[in-house]
Amino acid sequence: MAQRRRTADDVTDRSAGAGRGATAHRWVAAGAGGVAAVGIGVLLSTQAGTPAAPVRAVELASFDALLVPQTPVSDELWWTVSGAPGSQRTSSGADSRSAVVPMIGEGGWLVGDGIDAAADCAGAACNGGNGGLLWGSGGDGANGGRGGNAGLFGGDGGRGGDGALPGQAGGNGGSAGLLAGDGGDGGHGADGAEGIAGGSGGAGGAAGLLFGDGGAGGDGGNGGKGLDGSNPAASGSAATGNPSFLGQTGLLHSNNVVDGMLIGRMGGRGADGAAGTNQSGGQGGQGQGVTPWFAALHDFSVSGAGGDGGDGAGGGLGGDGGDAGLAQGFSPTVAVFGSNGGAGGNGGIGARGGDGGDGGDVKVGPTLGFGGPGGAGGAGGAGAAGALGTSGGDGGAGGRSGRLTGSGGAGGSGGAGGTGGDGAVGGDGGTGGDGGADISDPGSGTVKPGQGGRGGFGGDGGDGGDGGPGGAAGTGGAGSAEGPAGRDGERGATGGGGSGGFGGSGGNGGAAGDGASGDRGTAGGSGSGPAGSSGGAGGQGGSGGNGSRGSADSSD
Repeated sequence: MAQRRRTADDVTDRSAGAGRGATAHRWVAAGAGGVAAVGIGVLLSTQAGTPAAPVRAVELASFDALLVPQTPVSDELWWTVSGAPGSQRTSSGADSRSAVVPMIGEGGWLVGDGIDAAADCAGAACNGGNGGLLWGSGGDGANGGRGGNAGLFGGDGGRGGDGALPGQAGGNGGSAGLLAGDGGDGGHGADGAEGIAGGSGGAGGAAGLLFGDGGAGGDGGNGGKGLDGSNPAASGSAATGNPSFLGQTGLLHSNNVVDGMLIGRMGGRGADGAAGTNQSGGQGGQGQGVTPWFAALHDFSVSGAGGDGGDGAGGGLGGDGGDAGLAQGFSPTVAVFGSNGGAGGNGGIGARGGDGGDGGDVKVGPTLGFGGPGGAGGAGGAGAAGALGTSGGDGGAGGRSGRLTGSGGAGGSGGAGGTGGDGAVGGDGGTGGDGGADISDPGSGTVKPGQGGRGGFGGDGGDGGDGGPGGAAGTGGAGSAEGPAGRDGERGATGGGGSGGFGGSGGNGGAAGDGASGDRGTAGGSGSGPAGSSGGAGGQGGSGGNGSRGSADSSD
């Protein structure tokens, strides 16, 4: 140590003179030469059976310790080009301090191949280890980690790890040594899952500057299936139509006569669901009933009709139609008519249509009466469309070859696009309203019950989603003076279209007084989409049949 201090003092003394710059350069050159000499000496000393030769002691002026670093040595090589595949480096200082790094052999920092990443690795541990400073190939990555870079004077880059999780990209291949060696192949991208695109293939590593083949790019993973259409759930209801009269008979009853006709007011239409929500349509208002008491002379008595239901927004249900008011008349010269019930509102996305309102009931004396027809059921909403299939992963680019010899790496092929999502089922049609009934006292005049309302149409099934696009092809790496460039990969195929949803069922027809209900509509068929196109719409549900008329005598 005394001798080393003298050397340091000598440097200090010389630095004070005019020749300080030239002296410093000579010391740096001596230190660099010492590194090379010791490196060669270490390699010669490891050969079995080689007699020891006398070696003059070399006094290092600029290195306290060469063979055993006092602080952790970064595994990032100084010649690695910024942005090249595998040039990113993450390391833990605590792990480096605690681990004993050999100088020569597997994982050696001077000479040796890099260590392969473990199959159960996570995070930065999935990157392959770098080769030794002088010689050695890079280790292979795992689970999407990059391959390790080779040593300075020779070695091949490590292979990038294949993606393990759905949609995970493959790791980039490691770079070869500075002058010679093959680049590592890129890892393959993992296939996607439902709603998740395929992972991109890793890029192939570059060959040595002069000699070697470029690494092949990894293939992209196949895209996942598009999400199936999902009909949103209804939430809340819009306002009931205004006016809306009280009770089933429509209180307060009207005695207003216009042009010889006793009439009641019509119920208001229900409000539509608010845009941007899943609000159901409002119920139609109740029609107003009529009474002959204290009314002017008239020839006809007609109750107020029920208001129509509002349409659902988003996934909201159609609002029910309002019932018509009660029609009354007791004079033998007055004909009494119940009005029609309000129509049900249309359902939102995949939602059921509203039920039709009931026709106006009739109460007569010794005269003729007619029950009001029931309102039609609202149409069911079309089902939600399936989502676009996810895209396939892009193929990785091939690595360049050496300048003098070697072939460029082949580009990876793109992954196939995912199948489109299936359409959702259409909403059912609403039930038709019942026809108005005779509620007269026994012995009164003849009343014909009203006709039941038509059931609503079932909604169309949702369209199947289009197939996802295939991944782009990876480009081949540049060739050398003697070797060809790598071939480009193939573009991935477009995914198939999703299936259309089933159509909703038609609503039941309303009963006509005491008559039978109408027939139920049939469900629509499933559509099917060819590759890359939308799935066909589901068929429209059939309309409900009209209810049959009741008997002419309400007492039957």
